[in-house]
Amino acid sequence: MKAIQTEQPGRLAIASFHMDFGGMTDPMSTAATNNYRTNILGNFSGLPRFFYNLRKGTKEMISIKSQIEEELQKELSNYPASCGVAVESVYNASDRTVKITAKLTSNVTNTYRCLIYLVEDGIKYFQTNGANDYTHNNVVRAVVSTSLNGDRFNGEVNAGVESTMQRSYQLEPGWNVDNMRVIVSMLTTLDGGKTYTCNNVNECKLGESADYLYNE
Repeated sequence: MKAIQTEQPGRLAIASFHMDFGGMTDPMSTAATNNYRTNILGNFSGLPRFFYNLRKGTKEMISIKSQIEEELQKELSNYPASCGVAVESVYNASDRTVKITAKLTSNVTNTYRCLIYLVEDGIKYFQTNGANDYTHNNVVRAVVSTSLNGDRFNGEVNAGVESTMQRSYQLEPGWNVDNMRVIVSMLTTLDGGKTYTCNNVNECKLGESADYLYNE
C-alpha cells in the first residue's frame, strides 16, 4: 500500500485502526476501533481486515501489490467521486491543539458528511510475525469528528459552492507531532441515508495544508 501511495499520489489514504485482540493489549488501540467494529463495519473473527471506502465487508488484507491495485481501480470505476476535498490545519505548540478546516466542493447537489482522522507514522512497537521494533504507520490516534459516520453539513451542499467545516483537537502527550497527518474524508450515502461511505478524501501533514486535487 505504501508503494501504491508513492506511485499514485492522492489515490489512497490509509487509516489503520489498532485494537486489543486475541488476549493481546495494543497501546495504539482506541475506543473508536471497537465502536466502528460494533456499529459500522460489523463483527469479524480475525485481523487484519481491509475496508475500502469504509464499506462493511469481510475482505482479508490482500498482500499482493497487483491485487491491491486491481481492487483500487475497481473502486475508482464503480464509485466515482462527486466532490473535491481540501484541508487546512494550524498547530499551536503551546497547548498542543490543532485547528482543522475541511473544505468541500461538489459537482452535484448532494448530502455530505465530513469525517476527520489524526494519524501518526513511525511508531516502533511489537508486531505479530514481525519484530519488537516494527514500524507502524497510518495509526489512527483520534477521530476528530463528533460522529463515527462523519458530521453532516447543514442541508444539501449545492453544486459548485464551497462548504467548510472546522474542528479542533488537543494532542495527547507522547504523540509525535512531526510524524502526524490529518485525513479528511467526505462521505455520501448509497442506500438512502442508512449508511455513509467515503466519496473522496485528502490529507496533509499536521500544521500544513492540502489544496484540491485535479486528475485528468
